[in-house]
Amino acid sequence: MSVEIETSAQSTFESLDSLKLTPLVMHRIQVELRDIATWYAVIRELNQVYGVNNWRGQSHVRRRLEGLIWDDSKTLWVWFDVPDVAITSWLAVKLAVTVRIPPGK
Repeated sequence: MSVEIETSAQSTFESLDSLKLTPLVMHRIQVELRDIATWYAVIRELNQVYGVNNWRGQSHVRRRLEGLIWDDSKTLWVWFDVPDVAITSWLAVKLAVTVRIPPGK
């Protein structure tokens, strides 16, 4: 008695492996920053919670924050794409920053 299998074992493993490559749904949050030290604190916290490659942030932020060094009243809204929106309340409490979720993203 013999049994014929239509799909090979290799293609079954490949299809299971493709599930690991499915990207996470990212949520955009915005953080109001006044200085570079707070920006680095947000980055450190996101690395600690989500890992190094599981979130994204706005580019050229340091350059923009360095331009605010002479005016303490100005702030900069910086976006981050994170896999879970629950981090917003954690960042707001831990780092004493204002965090918002922009509409439509």
